[in-house]
Amino acid sequence: MMLPTVEELAGARNNRQRADWLNECPPWVIAHHCMDIRLIFQAADFTAGIASLDAEIALLHARRDRLGAFREGPNFAAHLARIDMAMAARRERT
Repeated sequence: MMLPTVEELAGARNNRQRADWLNECPPWVIAHHCMDIRLIFQAADFTAGIASLDAEIALLHARRDRLGAFREGPNFAAHLARIDMAMAARRERT
């Protein structure tokens, strides 16, 4: 399986494809290309995608516990943002 690329995201035809892309994206791609991803979501007026991206970035920057696991707060916020993004993408008319 190939890694998702920002070019694939730019070619997405709808917000459902954009949401799927972000959900399948490795954390390092999000960290490295966060501004490109944000610009693509802004151009598509995908506000739920921007909120999910922000939550993913916050999770990447969050301190972990002593066992290396994500703490509940940032992890839960990212989970809720993913749900909101999926719901917004499904409501979109294509």
